Amino acid sequence: MDESEFDYSERRRATRVTNIKLPEGELTLMFDDRPVKLYEFKDITPFGVCLQAAEPACQSTAITIRYLHRHGQFEVFGEMVWQEPVLACVNDQKHWIGIQFTPDRITQNEALFELLLVH
Repeated sequence: MDESEFDYSERRRATRVTNIKLPEGELTLMFDDRPVKLYEFKDITPFGVCLQAAEPACQSTAITIRYLHRHGQFEVFGEMVWQEPVLACVNDQKHWIGIQFTPDRITQNEALFELLLVH
């Protein structure tokens, strides 16, 4: 399927899950293959996630969320679609970042979605 054939409006209507748990194992946020401190997740769908990171992402930044556990591992890829600084204190560099997952890896995207759900 060609990128132009995707209906992105449907993704915005997807139910956002906010009951997020941190899983066993290790989650790593990467900007262009460089680890970035990940503070928390705000919400998630199979199409994207809102998370808080230690620094902003550039528009062209390749974003990866890697999950590693003794029972397996996978990676989710995406791009930043919006961001805003957290206004907690003057020296704080935290940023909320909205990430749209790469649509051609839906199995991994859904795996991250399922992994972070609180059942």
